[in-house]
Formats: sequence, C-alpha cells, structure tokens
Amino acid sequence: MLDRTEELASIGEGSRLGKSLLSITYFGLIGIAMIAWIAAMVWVSWQVITWLL
Repeated sequence: MLDRTEELASIGEGSRLGKSLLSITYFGLIGIAMIAWIAAMVWVSWQVITWLL
C-alpha cells in the first residue's frame, strides 16, 4: 500500500499559509490605521492646547 501522508500534508500547508498571511496582512493594516488615528488625535490635542495657551 502506498503512503500518501506527506503528499496530503503538503497540500494542506499551502492553504493554511495563505490564510495566515491574509490575516497577518489584515491585522497589520488595522494596526497601522489605529496608530495613525492615535497620532491624529494627539496632533489635534496639541494644537488645541497651544491655541488655548
């Protein structure tokens, strides 16, 4: 009987790798957007503080 375990394992790895890369990319973009949003809020706060002083 032929052992096809290695062949089936390599087929499953490719699809899992694609899904994990997609999720890493997605969360990376969300993280960048969150940092940009926080930086914008800090900048606006700084402008308001300098305007008040």
